[in-house]
Amino acid sequence: MNFKDLSDEDKELAALRYEWARKGVQYVNSLHIQSTNRGVSEKLLGPSLYLQRRGTPDNYTSFAQIEARVNIVAKKALEGGMGNCDEQSCLAMVYLRKNAPKKIGPVHWIAMDSQFATHALVAIGDIPMKMPNHPNRWPHTAMICDPWKRIWHAARNWTDNQGVWHAHLPVAVLYSFEPDG
Repeated sequence: MNFKDLSDEDKELAALRYEWARKGVQYVNSLHIQSTNRGVSEKLLGPSLYLQRRGTPDNYTSFAQIEARVNIVAKKALEGGMGNCDEQSCLAMVYLRKNAPKKIGPVHWIAMDSQFATHALVAIGDIPMKMPNHPNRWPHTAMICDPWKRIWHAARNWTDNQGVWHAHLPVAVLYSFEPDG
């Protein structure tokens, strides 16, 4: 990563966040979770959880409900050995909560929506919470952890060159926390 335009303090923070974004992706990758977008979620989670999975943040009345959902989805993905972006990002969230140092700052579960699909991933760092919200406008120290795509990078480097089909879409923050570490 090139952080040459940042202060020494911000360089250190960006490097730490980048390292934990890498660790989040590599942890999920080490689990050998099988991914397919053809009916796996319904089989893995069952009908009632699948309906919750497809819900919007407005379907939940509190962050506690979303946190519980993240934990349940991660557990089911781990038990079943299967999951797409939603399940894999939940696994990364659980891993980061338990293992990352508090110094990395807030961790966010985010979703990108289009008329064709939704993609879930993780962001690390201070980011705007209101829409419109796009990673290219986030602080230079914010990082992306996308286990499903097996990529991690600075949010400001969000480009189609990395094979990210949704690079032009705004994001919604679904849930945030500070790591336990």
